[in-house]
Amino acid sequence: TRKSLGASLWKQPSSDDVLALLKSDTMQQTVLKFPQRRRILPQDNTEMLYRNDAVDDLGSLYDPCFLLPLFSAILRPECV
Repeated sequence: TRKSLGASLWKQPSSDDVLALLKSDTMQQTVLKFPQRRRILPQDNTEMLYRNDAVDDLGSLYDPCFLLPLFSAILRPECV
């Protein structure tokens, strides 16, 4: 069954591989413009999409709701 699934399903990326995919300039802009009042979980009857008029292009930033669980997952003792 291992041959039929292919090598890519058996190989997990390392923490370094995952971190190498993050762009340093995008990460820096995310840190500088981090929405400090944004909630990780939305409140009842509110939209999940974050809006900030001070940031021209939200597509140029990483979403903290993505980054925080990502860092939590790759920094687990069994992954380091």
